[in-house]
Amino acid sequence: MPLVDGRIQCTTCHDAHNTHGYSHMLRNSNQGSRLCLTCHRL
Repeated sequence: MPLVDGRIQCTTCHDAHNTHGYSHMLRNSNQGSRLCLTCHRL
């Protein structure tokens, strides 16, 4: 996931141009919370 200056921001998870076509303009699929679990471990 892209970080700017090592920090999370909107574009870390979201793609403003929705080039991949995922819901909520996400960079990747969040099926099974996969996108969230990239950073947030349970």
